Amino acid sequence: MTIAKEDYYSKNRQWSDKFFKNKQVNRIIYKVLKVNANEIIDLEPASETNDRNYCIDYEIIIKTGKIACRIRNLERMEGKGVADKRDFSIRSKSNGFLTEIDKLQTAEVRWYLFCWAYGKNIIDWIFIDLDVFRETDWLEKKWLEIPNLADGTAGIYIPFEYLLENNCIVQYNSNIISDYAKKIGYRKPKNNFRSW
Repeated sequence: MTIAKEDYYSKNRQWSDKFFKNKQVNRIIYKVLKVNANEIIDLEPASETNDRNYCIDYEIIIKTGKIACRIRNLERMEGKGVADKRDFSIRSKSNGFLTEIDKLQTAEVRWYLFCWAYGKNIIDWIFIDLDVFRETDWLEKKWLEIPNLADGTAGIYIPFEYLLENNCIVQYNSNIISDYAKKIGYRKPKNNFRSW
């Protein structure tokens, strides 16, 4: 049985919005900013007008673009036997609407916070530099594409290993990813702000 597309979207949106309302996403973004602030924000002297009229000596400027966020439901994935996967899933077919593939090719969004939640908690996350991701060969690769029978769409699944090996992951919180990084002897690049 197919759920009406709008109902399916609304149900999923309502589920993911609870992680914004309970401030879990905010706490993750604060952690990322704490470590990577020099790449994401800038401090500039205020204009003369702001200084004279509003007591503003310096202004904090977001210098590198917007942050997108997606939260995957591990309980739903558990029923499909893939709850242990930490892949970057991207909608590849969307019934006449723009897909994530279309959206990611633009420079509208610079960062991507991709989370995995179980129950009421986000348990793993990665923070992706989309500028670095767009420079890889991800569009030329043949990724596994899985149809979503509930709404008639489909998605491709890019393994986190690909993201890590191509230096797309800025920061992460995941034992699964940590274990792999140790296994391959991954070291963050020199002169790069990727740290954890």
